[in-house]
Amino acid sequence: MRPLALAPSFGSRLPGGSDRVESDLTYWEPDAGKRRFAAPARRFGYTATAAINAVLLWVANRLLDWEWPAFLTQDFDEVLPILSASLVAAIAVNLAYLFYDPPWFGSATQVLLSVIGLAVVIQTLGVFPFDFSAYEFPWETTAEVILVIAIVGTSIGIVTELVRLARHARKASMR
Repeated sequence: MRPLALAPSFGSRLPGGSDRVESDLTYWEPDAGKRRFAAPARRFGYTATAAINAVLLWVANRLLDWEWPAFLTQDFDEVLPILSASLVAAIAVNLAYLFYDPPWFGSATQVLLSVIGLAVVIQTLGVFPFDFSAYEFPWETTAEVILVIAIVGTSIGIVTELVRLARHARKASMR
């Protein structure tokens, strides 16, 4: 039997007033309490995300050779190893999702990726491989503020995913 999806927002209802309809793209996942895309759609997303991260990895490792963007300094070499590790981890996680993607695993791997991402942002802020002296606008301050906001947001995201992971563990222990 195919899982059930939420009814489209235009108000169609099944006989008896139910607002769940069958769908090939989404389904209602009772254990998670929310809608998830069907496995083929999720696998497509994982594959696309891994491919995009592979392209970003390739580009990031060539930016200094291309001398682009102009405000990027040679100090970017100090950020590149951890940035590359972050992109490789994201590729690996998305490829793993192709074969195994229960919600708890997604939360656990998201914590891992977020911690690595946090390390990238902290390293970028510490090294600050940018030279905005050619610009009148205070880009240096703007970039620093954006990096601090990224640190705060990523930290909040880590806590959120840890809470989500704990909920998955609690649900699993109650079965």
